[in-house]
Amino acid sequence: MKPSLHFSLVTYILLPFFVVVLSACAQNSKLANIFTETHTASLTIVPRSDSQVTGRIHFSSKGPGVHITGLISGIKPGLHGFHIHARGDCSAADGSSAGDHFSMPGEVHGSHGADGSHIGDLGNIAADNNGQAKIDVMAERLCLDPEQSCNIRGRSIVIHETADDLKSQPAGKSGARIACGVIPLLEAKTSSRK
Repeated sequence: MKPSLHFSLVTYILLPFFVVVLSACAQNSKLANIFTETHTASLTIVPRSDSQVTGRIHFSSKGPGVHITGLISGIKPGLHGFHIHARGDCSAADGSSAGDHFSMPGEVHGSHGADGSHIGDLGNIAADNNGQAKIDVMAERLCLDPEQSCNIRGRSIVIHETADDLKSQPAGKSGARIACGVIPLLEAKTSSRK
């Protein structure tokens, strides 16, 4: 086959195919963004219920799920319930303004990732004898995409006084809400065109 004929075949047959494929991908960019864009958020934990708990939590998502990491200080040694709550409001002194656990219709309280458990059930975090808890949780059912029902932006994360028993309704008997932080919304994108 002559080189010019080969080039013509590639140009006239394969090039339109790639244009169609790229066009379809662009039209379905919302779905594509879930798997290709990296979404991140960070928050500062504030003490509630007269605790001294502080810390910083980071959220990162590329593809399904959210990786939650952080360091909490000033917390009593032992296990503490750790949940995403429905409302992004930590204004009440006892953290009650955060509302109930983030959940989908028909879900009940349970262990992290279990079928039928609240989407916001993250289990427990463990504090060491120095009053520090390192957080490293992969939450496969959560996302940071405001266009998806699994979105946690604009919700809050709450740390409880005692261990979550992972079964009692509606919240695992994990005691007072001793720390809370609001997961920030996406910032509006601004154009620099003049």
